[in-house]
Amino acid sequence: MIESVSQYRVLLIDDDGDLTRLLADELAREGFGAVRSSCGEEGLAALAGREFQLVVLDMMLPGLSGEQVLERIRQVSDVPVLILTARDEHDLLVRMLRAGADDYLMKPFYPDEFLARVYALVRRYAGWRTLGAAASFHGQPAEAGLVVDPARRRVAVGGTELALTRREFDVLITLAAHPGVVRTKAQLLDAVWGDEAQVDGEVVTVAVSRLRRALAGAGVPDAIETLRGIGYRFARTARVAVLPSGEGRGR
Repeated sequence: MIESVSQYRVLLIDDDGDLTRLLADELAREGFGAVRSSCGEEGLAALAGREFQLVVLDMMLPGLSGEQVLERIRQVSDVPVLILTARDEHDLLVRMLRAGADDYLMKPFYPDEFLARVYALVRRYAGWRTLGAAASFHGQPAEAGLVVDPARRRVAVGGTELALTRREFDVLITLAAHPGVVRTKAQLLDAVWGDEAQVDGEVVTVAVSRLRRALAGAGVPDAIETLRGIGYRFARTARVAVLPSGEGRGR
């Protein structure tokens, strides 16, 4: 494992040493640190020992597969994951997005395209871009079935915290901050993934589906409504409180 040091670190998991060396050099020129791991086991060990702002994960690895590594990452972290793959397989890419990947790049790719994806993902994770959650109360927290805390990025139902991914939380706050207001897929894509990430509406469908399952499992099955051919909205009948951005700190 080879590491360079910076305030922002990227974990590169790929057995192609020439490629990871090139990517680490490109990242260093942009002021990023990089940790290079040649297999999934080594990458997971690195992730367990320090904080990263991004994981770049190849699909074809010795030992644990890229899919297995992603599954284990999502068990312990919501760090953004950028998939690298030479396999142009729609089903595989959809499966990886459903499993928690944030974006992907097809090999071969240009370094500037790689860096654009890195900046897009790291900016949001590191807090360079705010959620813009104009948090207003929609009922008091004690009365609400669902409580969303934008400042701490936490969600609870009946006092029990839900385990949501970063994307699922961002979709939830975008919808829950304005119950009854319809958001199209394009609007959610822009609000949650941003203009920089080159993804399509399928990631919105996946994120909403996963969020619905999490809410349903917590006893809030009908919070998100689908308007076929238009988009999604948070139900006006759902009991929800979105805490002001300064409330809830230090608890």
